[in-house]
Amino acid sequence: MTINCPKAQQFYADKCAPLLDKYRNDDRFIVTSSDGVKLFDVQLALLTEHDVFSPVVTCDNKVIGFAVEDHPEYLFADTQGAGSEDSNALDIFLYTMKRFVEDKQKTSVFTYSGFRKLFINDGNVVVDE
Repeated sequence: MTINCPKAQQFYADKCAPLLDKYRNDDRFIVTSSDGVKLFDVQLALLTEHDVFSPVVTCDNKVIGFAVEDHPEYLFADTQGAGSEDSNALDIFLYTMKRFVEDKQKTSVFTYSGFRKLFINDGNVVVDE
């Protein structure tokens, strides 16, 4: 991954790299694609680290990404379904615009592609695979 901004590099080193180190050898966090490639399940790692990462949900409780409590300038956005009707792109755009209008907070977006749709209902995670 190439990150050209020193502040974002530090954020990646502090928040992202530890996730990879912690879970990369845990089979629960590895998904095998249809062509046999093993992929790291970033979405599950972010969900597991709920003391650091908070789900960002739409009005219908769909998880579109994760915010970091002590770094409101960053959003981990789920780009699964990009280019389709199920795309989160509009919801992600609306979230970042709302942050800017309400708090004058510019948001840098780190993207990932989730392997499943997640919803938060009554505080519980519901998986729609």
